[in-house]
Amino acid sequence: MFSTFQWDHLTDDQTQLLEPLHMDVVLAGGVHHHTNGAFSGRVMWADMTRRVPEFRFAGWAPSPVAAEIPRHKRVCQADRHGLKVSHSFRELVRQSVETNGPDNTLACIAVDTDLHVQLIQEAVEAGARFIWSDKPIVVKMTDLQTLLELCAKNQALRIFGAQNHRYCASALLQRQEAQRALREGRTVDLRTGFWQAWLLGDQESRQALSRLLDFRTTLADLGAHDFDLEEFILGMMVQALFEGVGLHGLTGKFANNFTGGTCKLEFADPNATGSIDVDQCREDALMDDLWSWLKIEGEQDILWRMGHHGGNSVCTAKINDPDMLNRDDWNDPVEFGSSAFGKVSSDFPGWSPPGHDPHCWPNMWRTHAMAILGEVARILGLEIAKQGLLPPHMCLPVPEIRGTGRRTAQYINAHVKSARLCGARVELADVA
Repeated sequence: MFSTFQWDHLTDDQTQLLEPLHMDVVLAGGVHHHTNGAFSGRVMWADMTRRVPEFRFAGWAPSPVAAEIPRHKRVCQADRHGLKVSHSFRELVRQSVETNGPDNTLACIAVDTDLHVQLIQEAVEAGARFIWSDKPIVVKMTDLQTLLELCAKNQALRIFGAQNHRYCASALLQRQEAQRALREGRTVDLRTGFWQAWLLGDQESRQALSRLLDFRTTLADLGAHDFDLEEFILGMMVQALFEGVGLHGLTGKFANNFTGGTCKLEFADPNATGSIDVDQCREDALMDDLWSWLKIEGEQDILWRMGHHGGNSVCTAKINDPDMLNRDDWNDPVEFGSSAFGKVSSDFPGWSPPGHDPHCWPNMWRTHAMAILGEVARILGLEIAKQGLLPPHMCLPVPEIRGTGRRTAQYINAHVKSARLCGARVELADVA
């Protein structure tokens, strides 16, 4: 029987309700001989599933590209012992569905975005009901339409998206404070950003990623995280964006990167505003420099800068108009949430990818996985969900193609359109 800290509230009789939560994970970590096989599958997803006792890492379709990158080669070869390995993702999913049934199979996809639709279709053809795809699920609007049509034909199908940063305790605190202030009728401004210059010096990762192809792929990689935090923290959908900008770095090592990827956001509630700032050229960027800056009318600003605060702390402003980069304008970080979200894992040292903070990645991914498990329990109508025994972090909202996945694709294309039209206002619903 499973044993994790989150089930301490159950009686001995109630622990029997955990058995139906078991799921076999079949992972596509760059299935095809494709130059852009994603390294994130093996490095993050596989280790994350090992931290969730209710998951069993049962099948792996590895990336031939990622497996040959020196830092992944040893661990890729080691994983060939004790689980099924095949270059046929469809076959691995089929075997899992036949053995465990569709309700206890989770098909995970961590490959380059332009392969998502193909592999999702393969998983569905193999009988999968629950699919978890790396973000963004799709970028092209034609791909979005293909998946929405697939869901329309199969109402039981759920295609979840990976938006790991929303499951940091810091984001959850800002969500609580922002939505409280909006209910009270106060104005709230949420500024989000992702500055990621580490990729410039990591030639190995550049072999396995497509983050530098064009502005759309940059937004898919970085802006998608900001967009998700905006909607998750404020608790409402983005209606439109304006003042979209996307500028190339000009010379030298910045020539193929983007800087000044900014836009402003509109929501249905006039008291809520937001903005996004992505940049691949800031040499002063911290490791994992994702940030969200919450400004609430009449209160101290609350800043979460993951590269400085990790995933379980924030700081408040000392003055009314602080400079985000001037630490003298901010109080010391306050840490919280560690006991609720589990201790930082030390049993998987070094599994976070380069440029990512190992002190918050294990927890956010684990919480993300548990939120998906909770969603599955509710969809299937399991007794543990019916009786209200799921812990709070298993009741958090989960991104899905019909909602967040659709709007993320609309955001990416709306931002590109606004930038091309010199900052024109673009309604997300009008993006086709």
